[in-house]
Amino acid sequence: MEKFLPAVARALENDRLRREGISRDIREEVKLFQSLSEREEKICRLTIQGFVSRAIGERLEISHRTVEHYRGSALKKLGLHSSADLAQFFARVDAFLAANPER
Repeated sequence: MEKFLPAVARALENDRLRREGISRDIREEVKLFQSLSEREEKICRLTIQGFVSRAIGERLEISHRTVEHYRGSALKKLGLHSSADLAQFFARVDAFLAANPER
């Protein structure tokens, strides 16, 4: 619970900033997304689907510590701090890429 409430507060603040037009340019976010390795992207997608590190590790046949390493690396590359931030980021990028398939 200690980590959950601050994550929700950050997500709400990010949403407020987005609505006010202060969020990062989507093209910059797409570039950041494209900097992820295939493994980092897969782990991020499983994370935002609600899988925990151990379940992701079992699914990908790697240790949960390796999952945590890849997720941490991805969050750092993207400049994010939580799974809630990650879910919002992927939703924006996926929506943009779906609307702009040539990218």
